[in-house]
Amino acid sequence: MIGTNKKGKTETPAERHESPMQLARLSKASFMSNTKWEKLFIAVKNSEISLSDGTRKDISCDVIRRFNLKKDGLYIFNGKHYRYSTYDIGDGGPVDYRDIEWVFVPSNNDLNALKNLIDGLGLYEYDINEDGMKIYGYK
Repeated sequence: MIGTNKKGKTETPAERHESPMQLARLSKASFMSNTKWEKLFIAVKNSEISLSDGTRKDISCDVIRRFNLKKDGLYIFNGKHYRYSTYDIGDGGPVDYRDIEWVFVPSNNDLNALKNLIDGLGLYEYDINEDGMKIYGYK
């Protein structure tokens, strides 16, 4: 968003020295909030669905991280089981959900059950194909 400085000069976000994460968020359409991600993850946790072998990308970097969400509230990291907290869903430790650019769930999971669960929760942006499902925070 373009704004003005104290002298009335028009400035772009880059000229205002906004963080790379803020700039990345401004450059893409936002589909999720912390609340919507949490609603989705809690619904999965409380269902019979387990999400395994997934990946996620945060908007702040290009690193693809492993993502697992099990109905028993456990995720797997380096072969060990860990109980996740609200913001701790896989590799990389706790994450602010609003920083998730996307989550990919491969086709070895029950994508029909996941799709039905998501569609019942409200409006979520996702793509589904033979490889899996990608749920978008930003696109």
